[in-house]
Amino acid sequence: MFKNLIGIFCYCLLATLIQAQDNPYPITPENTQIISDDTPTLNWNGSDSFINYSVEVFECDYTTGSNFNSINLEDYALIEVKNGLIGYEASALTINENRFDQFFTVDDEGTQLIAYQNNFSTNVPFSIGNYPGDDYEGLTYLYEDYLVIVEERLDELLFLKMNYDNNGNLTGISQIANRSTNNPFIVGSNDGYEGITYNPVTNVLFLIKEINPSKIFEIVAPTAPNFNEAIIINEPFNLQNQPWAPNDVAGLYHLSLNKKMSATKAGEHLLLLSQEDHTIFEIDLNGTVISQKTLNPNGAIANYSNGFFQPEGIAYNNGKIWVASEGNFNNPAKYYVFENVNHSNPSAALGSRVFFQSNIVGSQWQVSNCVLKANKNYCWKVTGHQSDGTITESEVFNFYTQFANPDCGSTCPFNVVHSSNSILASVYRAQNKVITRANTDNGNGALHYYAGNRISILEGFHADHRFSAYIEDCDN
Repeated sequence: MFKNLIGIFCYCLLATLIQAQDNPYPITPENTQIISDDTPTLNWNGSDSFINYSVEVFECDYTTGSNFNSINLEDYALIEVKNGLIGYEASALTINENRFDQFFTVDDEGTQLIAYQNNFSTNVPFSIGNYPGDDYEGLTYLYEDYLVIVEERLDELLFLKMNYDNNGNLTGISQIANRSTNNPFIVGSNDGYEGITYNPVTNVLFLIKEINPSKIFEIVAPTAPNFNEAIIINEPFNLQNQPWAPNDVAGLYHLSLNKKMSATKAGEHLLLLSQEDHTIFEIDLNGTVISQKTLNPNGAIANYSNGFFQPEGIAYNNGKIWVASEGNFNNPAKYYVFENVNHSNPSAALGSRVFFQSNIVGSQWQVSNCVLKANKNYCWKVTGHQSDGTITESEVFNFYTQFANPDCGSTCPFNVVHSSNSILASVYRAQNKVITRANTDNGNGALHYYAGNRISILEGFHADHRFSAYIEDCDN
């Protein structure tokens, strides 16, 4: 019914919309896929900031790491807590993926967006008092130093640009656009959007409605610099129909926002934070729980919370999770750091490069014939090239070949002289199918083979001798 009311979301739109993320992202062959095609087409999602691409294929050894299919939330433990400002209602948290040490928070019913650096030891506040509304509940990094805030009661997205000087210092914030999602479930009460996050691989924004009822939505993200494309909203699944449905939703994070996670199956998942349940859920886009962690306020958290724990925002980066808890007039906002000490990202030991193609305009390229061999591991990556010479490499994807080796011509020399008492016949793959017999001397003879993908055996080569022949594998 919801789809009929506000339009059917179509992922086929992704192929035609301009992409604006920071990186190229391999798509197919899917990472660690077994392929039966000896000339596969490599596909990736690109960006309008790249004028062309290059692709490379390598022989390789590939390790998926410890969290390829799930980040395994149960393995995370509290390692650190950082204090924010007293009375600051930190209602959201995000990381600038271009500047990994820089976090952003926004305060509910407040007037400030704060940039934290150096492990939350320094902060720079920016006034947002002149922005529409004041119920800022969700915040996410997009790309190229763009952020988007969601205003709960007004059903509005506020697109912002972070401005930096040549030394990388944040100097200001520019408000670019305000957009309404026109969601019929948002009716102005205090149960609207509570979280927002971005999937850069597919250019999709996800939004969470807090309560009455809790719902999850997705839209194809409008792109910089104007953010003016049409907004069509959809429900990927009905959150309330799930057996694990939380009592409320306070924060949201898409794992592929972290570039390294984009090369994993886990990178397709969302982290969903419930304040009332004190729980983080790792879910897929069918609404299935992959892993979860209860944030016990009476456990280790009690040593830092002063009895006040209101988790509102969540962010992730390479085996660490940050949870923002709002402050009140007696307590500072706090930022709890959880870590999986056994986390490891995928890694590739690249061997010889077997394929390279540059100056590709578009987002796919077919590997040439006779490049790949059967039953081998290969790794591939794509590099985006900008007009100023800047390049950006994707994460490495892996695939394994499982097919019959094609006839690719000889890798053997064309003229081989064999003693009549040793090898008499071999297979040489060449274009011509000609066998010539050389003169013999003292019982020795020679055969020159120019055979075409077949076995050729001669008997009685010399009148006084009989000979046998065997296949010589010249391809390995």
